[in-house]
Amino acid sequence: MGHNDNQRDFLGDSRLADYALAPVPVWLWSDDARRVLWANAPAAAIFDSETSAQLAQRQFDIGHPAAAQIKRLAGTLPSGGTKRLERLRGFGAPFGGALTCLCSRITLTDNTNAILVASTERAGKELSLPERARRLIVGMEKPVAVFSADGELIEANREARQRLGDKLDLVALGLDRLAREATHNGRAEGDAAAGHVVLHKLGAGATMALLLQFIEAKQEPPRAAPLNDVVAIPSRTPAKPVQELTGRPQAYRFVWQMDAATRFTQGMENFARLLGPETASVLVRTWPDIAQILNLDSEGTVARALAARETWSGVVVLWPTDGSNERVAIEMSGLPTFDRDRNFTGYRGFSICRAGLRELNMDAAGAPPRPQTLHGDQASPSPPQANVLAFRAATPEPPAPTLAPVVEQPAPQAPTLSTPSLSAGEHSNFEELARELNARLKGTAGKRAPAPDDEPDFSEPLQMPQMAPPAPPQASMADDSRAILDKLPLGILVYRLNNLIYANRAFLDWTGYENLQTLTEAGGLDSLFIEPAKGDAGDNANGGHPNGAKSLNITTVNGQQKPVQGRLFSVPWRGENALALMIQTNGIAESQSKADTSALRRLEAETGELRAVLDTATDGVLLLDRAGRVLAANRSAQALFGYDAADLTELSAGELFAPESRRGVLDYLDRVASNRGVLSDAGREAIGRVKRGGLVPLYVTMGRIEDGDKYCAVLRDLTAWKRTEEELINARREAERASTAKSEFLAKISHEIRTPLNAIIGFSEVMMDERFGAIGNERYKQYLKDIHSSGGHLISLLNDLLDLSKIEAGKLDLTFVSVNLNDIVQECVAMLQQEANRERVIIRTSLPPNLSPIVADARSVRQITLNILSNSIKFTGAGGQVIVSTALNDDNEASLRVRDTGAGMSEHELQTALEPFRQLATASRWGASGTGLGLPITKALAEANHARFRITSRPDEGTLVEVAFPATRVLAE
Repeated sequence: MGHNDNQRDFLGDSRLADYALAPVPVWLWSDDARRVLWANAPAAAIFDSETSAQLAQRQFDIGHPAAAQIKRLAGTLPSGGTKRLERLRGFGAPFGGALTCLCSRITLTDNTNAILVASTERAGKELSLPERARRLIVGMEKPVAVFSADGELIEANREARQRLGDKLDLVALGLDRLAREATHNGRAEGDAAAGHVVLHKLGAGATMALLLQFIEAKQEPPRAAPLNDVVAIPSRTPAKPVQELTGRPQAYRFVWQMDAATRFTQGMENFARLLGPETASVLVRTWPDIAQILNLDSEGTVARALAARETWSGVVVLWPTDGSNERVAIEMSGLPTFDRDRNFTGYRGFSICRAGLRELNMDAAGAPPRPQTLHGDQASPSPPQANVLAFRAATPEPPAPTLAPVVEQPAPQAPTLSTPSLSAGEHSNFEELARELNARLKGTAGKRAPAPDDEPDFSEPLQMPQMAPPAPPQASMADDSRAILDKLPLGILVYRLNNLIYANRAFLDWTGYENLQTLTEAGGLDSLFIEPAKGDAGDNANGGHPNGAKSLNITTVNGQQKPVQGRLFSVPWRGENALALMIQTNGIAESQSKADTSALRRLEAETGELRAVLDTATDGVLLLDRAGRVLAANRSAQALFGYDAADLTELSAGELFAPESRRGVLDYLDRVASNRGVLSDAGREAIGRVKRGGLVPLYVTMGRIEDGDKYCAVLRDLTAWKRTEEELINARREAERASTAKSEFLAKISHEIRTPLNAIIGFSEVMMDERFGAIGNERYKQYLKDIHSSGGHLISLLNDLLDLSKIEAGKLDLTFVSVNLNDIVQECVAMLQQEANRERVIIRTSLPPNLSPIVADARSVRQITLNILSNSIKFTGAGGQVIVSTALNDDNEASLRVRDTGAGMSEHELQTALEPFRQLATASRWGASGTGLGLPITKALAEANHARFRITSRPDEGTLVEVAFPATRVLAE
């Protein structure tokens, strides 16, 4: 078996058969990424191969860009066929771009794993449907052929053409029933006149086709038909009537509409014609109720699409019919509808019953069909005989399983056929199509307006004239007519039912399609999505423009809606009636195009400005997807990590951070994704990894981009901040070391100097008391008093220094107990009363007897009181007053206030007095200035007892010192 036959075997897998004729590229890679097991024609062409078999023989090096990406996917894709969107480079996308693909890991029939990559957009060389079919079957050894969904031959290899002969459709081959079975089940096998065949369903929707394969099977020799079973057909019968006599059944098409609650509002009469009134009576319910009652949509495909408000097409639903246990397959497609405020209003859709009405044993009106047969020179209604080939006017009779051999007999003339009339089914199709197009052009199906003379009135059912037998085609006249239409500046589209017949060059250029075949493959009339323009209320009674045209919106090949002025005509085309849509692309279209161009330029300018702003920002900005892959980066991010923009898009967020920070960054991204926005915390620190191997400290902030599944990460370089932080930490350590050294120095000095000073003071006291003899000179006695006073002053200074160093070092030993503030104040006043008397200063007290006790260190509270009273007496002149009071304020704070009438201080002097070793010249007497440590030590002791220390002073008005103990330190009585 050759490589081509191996490729044919892959088409037996429905997962690959759906993509066989797709216009987008699809590849099936081996799990080791070294071979492409199968590819459709566009995918093979991207790698310079004409067929999948040629590409399958190629070995890819693991360093190949495409193979490297597939190898990466093989290690990350989950098993079970779960699809994931990936952006891949080197797969046919434009230079520098990436191709968006659906990637999944699937298990083949031989239990081997493979990677299926299906592009979501067209790429590479554009190939027509016949060309894709030709490349699919070229080189296959067995006879195979590809037929369209309607049964027409698209392409066949040489062996198959020899077996097909002049039979170019499935009906002529007697395979129409087998084709329907393959369409519904994906595969069908049976016998035909040309041999034993197998039909495989390929593709879906507009690209659906059937692969016919002739296989060897034992068949009984054909049995000669009896003479009375021979069907007499003239040998010179024209080709077209023969095709009508033996043609396949026409599909029955109709439209329907649902409201927002998924109830059918239009199209029930069509269902009733197909299914019967009893079954159609259920259609007044919602879709979930209909599916449950009639046992429809067992896989929930339609239900999921309706719940997600998604567009769906080509979904085959098996509907029950009245009086029969069999079900009829109806192919349904739906499109969600919205009002101008983008509010969901329901669904409208299109359905096709390809089985034909005669297979349902009814015509369009619900009555049994009346077949017609050829009899003599005209067609007369009579019951068809078993071996007579019946004439099919509109609703065909399915061919018998086995056809009798045809014996040609000479006849002088071809039979003359009477003018056929439209069947009820065809009339219903035309009526529904006319009603749908009328609703699109007028904006609503309920409005009626008088139509111009040259325009059909679609408010009533469309009545088609009786058609005479077509005259022989005149090729030259048709070619001339098309040449003239192609030269017109107006866009013209001619169609019949949902089949496109002709489009001139102006219409194709305006919509962006290369030719009529490309437009047909894209979905035909439904892909154009013709709608009335918003605000087109009309300028006259016709509800349109003065010339009878309507303002429409037509969807182009790229999905953009463009405004045009259109008119709809009923015209004869090749002997039959058709509808012609004429659009005028100037006027409103040109103005709209200019507006769109201006808006596009403005958006491009704004985009450029935003990009420039991002590139100017010092912080790095990354655009990430849900999986953490980098989609874009500004210049600061490129400079931060040392990568180019193209290199960054090949990496993920985890690869840009050190291993110890990678997990934290990915968790942060997951939290942002789950919370749908920026989290309450501002961000987090991480360590980035530079391309050349270095590390950089970063501060990362992430947030979701509005209305999308993309995320923005802002990266700030913390190198300078980290350096400053380190310097500050070192400076603090040095300050703490210096403070410790100072405290140790003061402690040592205090210990070393205290001993000789005590000796000096002691000896001076002995000499002053003259214990060992009198001192003859009085001046010596005065000197001894000065020595004793100076020694006491040095001892006091050393004690203050030692206390200050302990307080600064936090090593001051405090014992917090219950303290009566009034008792301590009275003791201190008594101790300093004699000094106040010498200075002729009056001390007054105001101590309430019901003051609650406080929690404090008694020794430090006593020292605080003594320091404040001493300073007040010292800096208050003779005749002045010092008022000492205690109170419990409104905030339940116990406060000590000392107010004097001394010299006072300015704001600057007050700040100086609170600094250690700073003295104020507020008294002319020696020693009045003190050591400069009294107030700083007092403030420090108050804060150590959790009290608030405050001084208020003005020059020549006195000073108020307040020490307030908080309510938490006041004990309740």
